[in-house]
Amino acid sequence: MRRSLFEGRLLARNLATSAGLMLLLAACSGPSPQPAGSADAGLPPVRLNLPTPPRIVKPAIPLIHPDGAISVYGLRQDSRAYFGKEIRVRATVVDVYVCPWAEEEAKEQEAAEKARRAARPVPPPKTTHPPCKEPYFFVADVVSARQKLLVVGYDPAELQPPEKGQAVLLTGRFANESAEGFMSPEGLLILTAWEPQVAADGAAPAVP
Repeated sequence: MRRSLFEGRLLARNLATSAGLMLLLAACSGPSPQPAGSADAGLPPVRLNLPTPPRIVKPAIPLIHPDGAISVYGLRQDSRAYFGKEIRVRATVVDVYVCPWAEEEAKEQEAAEKARRAARPVPPPKTTHPPCKEPYFFVADVVSARQKLLVVGYDPAELQPPEKGQAVLLTGRFANESAEGFMSPEGLLILTAWEPQVAADGAAPAVP
């Protein structure tokens, strides 16, 4: 009799423990997913309102002009194909280096030469300043273009550089560096000759 009573109490305790565990598991698992035909299925789909991707417009500049001259844009697109080669570039001068004291140095040199010819003492320079840089200028397809080409390797006494804003046809060797120490990983032009572009009426374009 006592054994039956003890077994009954043990069974009741086990049942209570099992029921508690089932309730705990049900609470942790959360609500079950709604079937396809439930009320949540009628909600409108979520739409992402993303901005329109920007339109990439290629510049209206040819890689190579009809006369065979290359544009600065064309050089930048395939620079490896032109390194070490003699090329022609059609562009516009956007900047020219002018030594701030070049005119002063020229006057002093002229005075010194006159003194030597007259067997007089050569006058010392009036001012001291660092030497002028080697001459160079930049060209681009259009004045406002970001892609520019460095032009170097000429002697202004023998080859007068073009003026800023002038449209030109350049001839030279495309390289990474020059004998004067200029370097550019994108490439530079060692100038050998240049000529102004000629308009359809035979006149050279005006320099702004």
